[in-house]
Parts: sequence; C-alpha cells; structure tokens
Amino acid sequence: MVTGTYRGAQYPVISAEKESPVILFEGKRLTLPKETELSTERVARFAPAQAELTGELRNRRELVSDKPGDRISKGERFDLKLTAKPSRDLADCFVILVCFDDDSLTDSGVAPFSQIRVRELGALKAGHTSDFSFSSDVVFPLRYTDKPAVLASLIKMNAVWRLFSAGEEVRTGESPAAKDFFRNRELLAHRLAVSAWKGQNRSDNQPARPVLMIPPILESTERLPKNAPATLYISAEGLVTFVALDQSFPSPEEGIVLDALTAWLFLPAIKDGRAEAIRVNLPLKF
Repeated sequence: MVTGTYRGAQYPVISAEKESPVILFEGKRLTLPKETELSTERVARFAPAQAELTGELRNRRELVSDKPGDRISKGERFDLKLTAKPSRDLADCFVILVCFDDDSLTDSGVAPFSQIRVRELGALKAGHTSDFSFSSDVVFPLRYTDKPAVLASLIKMNAVWRLFSAGEEVRTGESPAAKDFFRNRELLAHRLAVSAWKGQNRSDNQPARPVLMIPPILESTERLPKNAPATLYISAEGLVTFVALDQSFPSPEEGIVLDALTAWLFLPAIKDGRAEAIRVNLPLKF
C-alpha cells in the first residue's frame, strides 16, 4: 500500500504520471507534485496477478551541494534498471522505489528513515518481459554520533522496489532487504507504542484498558468478526514475542489476523481521505 499527502490527509496512490503520484480526490484523478511525501506499508492483499520483478541500481554517485566550492555530501544519485514479467495483462502500472538507511538493517539503534520515489510503467503484457530504466536521486540527512571525535557520516543507501497496477500491489516476492526493513520499522513502532502505553498506566491504580489500532488489512475479508479477542505476550524490551487468538477463525483469515497482530503496525484505514482507526480490545499479559 502506498499513500500520498494532500491537504493534510493521506490518499491511496492509484497511478503515476512519469515521476508524479496520482490520487483519487472527490471522484477525479489528481496528479500531485513529484515532491509529494509518500508512505508505504506491508499489506496482505494484492492484485489478482503475480509478476517477476528484478532490479539493479547502477551508476551510483555522490550527490553534493550545488553551492560553488561546497563539497558537503548531501545524498546519492543513481540509475535503476527494472525488468518486469507479469502472469496476466496489467494496466496503469507503476513502481515505487523505497530508499532507506542501510545501517537500519543491522543496527536496531538506527531509525529506518526512508524516502520513496514513484515511476510510471504503463501497461504490461502477460508473459512478456519489459525493461525499464530511469534516474533518480535521494537526499538523506547526515548522521551524527554521540562521540565528539567522530565526524558526521553520510547515510549509506539501500533500496527495494514494489510493483502496482491501478493502485493495487502486485505480488512479486519479497527480498531479504525489504523484509528486514519493514520488520525493523515495525519493531520500532512496537517499542514506541508499548512505552507510551506503560507511561499512561504507570501511575493509575485502575486496570489498564489498552485499545490498539490494527492495520486496515482486516477490512479485506467479510468473514472476520468485528471484535476479536487476542492475547499478546510482550517482553520487557517492548517486543511482541507471541500472539494467540482466543477464538477460532476461518482459514486463511486466521493467518491474516495473526500477521496483523504480530506486525502491530498501528495503521488507520483511509476512507474519503480521512483516517478511520480500526480498534480491537486486546488483553495484554506480562
């Protein structure tokens, strides 16, 4: 899922025109500036198709300040070569490139900062291999350490790419880098949410009554109950170590629910450009 910010609200990106995201606003397609802030999350629903998608970053070079004589590092410029081969005809295709701090894959102390670029691909034919290449750049902030003797260092970029058709993500398989990036970002959300929950209940003698937002992937099936009791086991570090459902679910919906609870993304559903939180009461055990 990828969304774009417009007038302070988040809207699903349904298409792309060259380097610009396209949303649906008041029933009409609206092309946003290519500098529009984008966001993406993992979801459990995909377009009814699969595709082979491979990519390679080429000609990577340092992006420096435009001021004469100023050689302070600012980011990276690169070329991306993509090859796509879908299992069925796909219309209105676009790809998003998620560029992020490579150190966040191995260092839990590094926030998974990222920037997203979008590119129009057009229509893709079933069984036909299509090649694309384009250039882009990202600007990351310098990272400073708490050691005075160590100078600021430029973030080393890594990237993953995802294919969409008419706003729906096409299943292409997930690279290890993508899996680690989203997992680390979800763990950060876990820690922050649990820390806030503990802070709210630390001085209150009343029983804690946490209400947590569950990702909008729960909207993707009609057979799920509106209220689903579950038990989460959380370590002292604020990590969800185990999730158990307190009632049976139809298969494969049970897997969707478990994935949602384990990921614990805290994402709101988006309806008419407004966030609508899906809330589930969860009894927590420590």
